Amino acid sequence: MTAFNQGGVVTRSQALEYGMTAAQVRKMVDAGRWRRLARGVYATQVPVWEQLAWAGLLQAGEGACLGRAAAGYLYGINGPPSQIDIWIPPGRSVPRRADTPVPKVGGPTARRSDDRDVARAEQEMWNPWRFHQGARTVVGTPPRSGVEETVLDLCEEKLHQVFRDEEPEIWFLRTCPATARGWIRTVIRPVLESGLTTYDDLRAALDARPLMEGGSVIRREIREMEEGRPIAGRSTSVRRREPPGGTHPITD
Repeated sequence: MTAFNQGGVVTRSQALEYGMTAAQVRKMVDAGRWRRLARGVYATQVPVWEQLAWAGLLQAGEGACLGRAAAGYLYGINGPPSQIDIWIPPGRSVPRRADTPVPKVGGPTARRSDDRDVARAEQEMWNPWRFHQGARTVVGTPPRSGVEETVLDLCEEKLHQVFRDEEPEIWFLRTCPATARGWIRTVIRPVLESGLTTYDDLRAALDARPLMEGGSVIRREIREMEEGRPIAGRSTSVRRREPPGGTHPITD
């Protein structure tokens, strides 16, 4: 029953606990009935996105949950992301990428090769998991971060990218482009329309993150969405959290 409860994914330790032997596990893998997704983690069926998500969760251990775009997919905010973000409780060690080789989903089966190093390199070319340490409310199955935390994580990640990479001039102007503000609304709108959260709950989640990157922008968008006001193509001033030391990579 474990594999069914985990999207068709099972760990080696779980298989042994349920009465299988190590030889039987190897036989299932060698016969192609199970597919190795990570060290000690197997898919009992052809792996799709859900199996990869579960494989990451099982690597991370108890208390882990999907986050950012991975959780957003489960809430209907975005499509299935190729990068699967996973939150791990603080103090827990993060799985090493070298421990998690995985073939691409839907791609051709790795061909047999006389060169074992080449065969292994082919399998390790792609790794879908990105692990983060942080406290998140864990809900649902598969486990994911709470809807308000997911919305704020997605918005913060996008605004951080805008601040650092896409629009370096805003370090001087301290404004948020209308395009980024529109993106924030596309994240917030689906969970409001589906009844998963409310404006008040989003504001309360923001109150719990007083130093959040771009929090003032998100708060303003929530207020203007609630009032039914359009973006109107204008930029919005940003109150940024100062980085340690008070220096910026562009302005200083």
